[in-house]
Amino acid sequence: MEEVFLSFEGTERDGKVAAGTYISDAGKRFGLRDDFACDPEAHICEVKIVSGLDLLSEMTAFEKEYFPERKLGGEYRLGCHTKLEKPGEVIVMSASGNEKAADEASAASAENKNEGSADGDADTDYQKRFAELPLEKKVAELVRLEAITFSETLGFIINSPFSAAGKFMDVLAEFGFKKEADQRASMRPDEHKQEKDGQDEKETADEPISASQEQAEEKPAEDV
Repeated sequence: MEEVFLSFEGTERDGKVAAGTYISDAGKRFGLRDDFACDPEAHICEVKIVSGLDLLSEMTAFEKEYFPERKLGGEYRLGCHTKLEKPGEVIVMSASGNEKAADEASAASAENKNEGSADGDADTDYQKRFAELPLEKKVAELVRLEAITFSETLGFIINSPFSAAGKFMDVLAEFGFKKEADQRASMRPDEHKQEKDGQDEKETADEPISASQEQAEEKPAEDV
């Protein structure tokens, strides 16, 4: 099996994945779920390809419209539309890497200042910035907060007594797996869905016919 070494710059998250894996699936596997918590209405999985652009799947029709509208160049891709197709090393920067870089720059600047801000001022500033976001970015931010809330809720349940949380965990896990699978399928680009449908049809056509089926097909119809 061909493998790709994928690294998320600025996060210390990297590892090998099978060729054909989507960047978003790999990111979630490496613990960057908040960076790839997309839904069909809002994409928050934009990544900047630092190196290895030639190892990726071709840009989808949706991406060709999405990025020019945002005045972003060809080094940007959507994690849920982009496959790691060829073996080699790929380095990308997701939202977490960008946030870390911004935090480090902010911290360096703050060393030269002696200013503090109250919690109330911080809340007001966040509300103001949220109000100024376009609708798509607001939806993306709400999706990110929902993912964080779900993660914290899961952590609380894990730390609860096992006897009280066991059954609930089973139900939650089953629901979570189904929801994630459905969500993942809904995010796939049309081109890739068509490829999968074609593969499914081929596999169905190639299924072996049993001896009983052959006899039934060869047996002539009896005269009435």
